[in-house]
Amino acid sequence: MINVFINETAVKHKVIRFNGGEIGTEIKWASPLNDSVVVRVFAIIKNSDDIMELLMITDAIKREVDVKTMTLEIPYLPYARQDRVCSRGEPLSVKVMTDLINSMNYDKVVVFDCHSDVGIALLNSCVNVPLYKLFNPKTHYDAAISPDAGANKKTFDLVKKLGINNVIRADKIRDVSTGKITETKMYEVGRLSGFKSIIVADDICDGGRTFVEIGKIVRDELDFEGVLDLVVTHGIFSKGKDELLKYFNIVEAINDWTEEK
Repeated sequence: MINVFINETAVKHKVIRFNGGEIGTEIKWASPLNDSVVVRVFAIIKNSDDIMELLMITDAIKREVDVKTMTLEIPYLPYARQDRVCSRGEPLSVKVMTDLINSMNYDKVVVFDCHSDVGIALLNSCVNVPLYKLFNPKTHYDAAISPDAGANKKTFDLVKKLGINNVIRADKIRDVSTGKITETKMYEVGRLSGFKSIIVADDICDGGRTFVEIGKIVRDELDFEGVLDLVVTHGIFSKGKDELLKYFNIVEAINDWTEEK
């Protein structure tokens, strides 16, 4: 999904698919625009066609109007999880993606709770909106659970904003030969006893196994019956939500974001 705004007025466009597999775009201009304009492009990128659509829309706008400034808002940065070369023969995929975006020379690129600091560093004029600015809680939480080591900073920034005094850490245990997660461990889990509301937050939920394992520990081992919210910025949910919903209320934080925050 790509939305284009000229001076904050939405501009429609259509996507054309050719027989050879390529796509094309065409912007529907309502009237001639003679003055310099402010452009904002909001892009939800889910596949390679979406990437090409974004690049071609940007090119079409710059050919038609005098652009004063152009901002790209791209909530989920594709390939941000592929931010290192693990073995010979692999690309640095996040750099391939950011090079494409940088080639369009946006004045500002806004990403939401980016998974990788590498992606942020590689994007020109990048602004990363952190989770604590995206999420607008509807309840007070007694405790927070950091789901793994990579989420620790994100969790501590969030609890500082929300005034939560109790943080429990969890870690993923991986099989080093395969990279697959074999177990989730939680530390000092007994500290959660007596609480009525708990938040677990992270940037991405893909298959959700880590969160399911945390839910089992909290609900089954502690017999917790209170509020247990799973807050994620980018919900991929590749295995669906059914298993997660046995343990959590799911909140997609991106829905709460406004630029004024």
